[in-house]
Amino acid sequence: MTCPCLDPSSSYFLNIGIESALCDNGDVPSLIIDGSPSLCTSWNLYQSSWDDIIATYGFPGNLSIYADANCCQGTSTEETSWGGIKKLYRR
Repeated sequence: MTCPCLDPSSSYFLNIGIESALCDNGDVPSLIIDGSPSLCTSWNLYQSSWDDIIATYGFPGNLSIYADANCCQGTSTEETSWGGIKKLYRR
């Protein structure tokens, strides 16, 4: 099945959250890396800043994450003025 909005040869930004450093059985999860470290490719949000995992933590490669994607529909644009939008949030 093809998805008109997803090009399998393109890269996409993926944001994941890791809730715990341990799995339910107490094991530490393994991170899969590509073995080819490239700056400004893989990031970690820690407290209030985004850290490059290669430059900051010395990872030996960028994270490799495989994910299934659902086909998507484009998001339509609502035609309105900036003044009309501001009115929505006035008290």
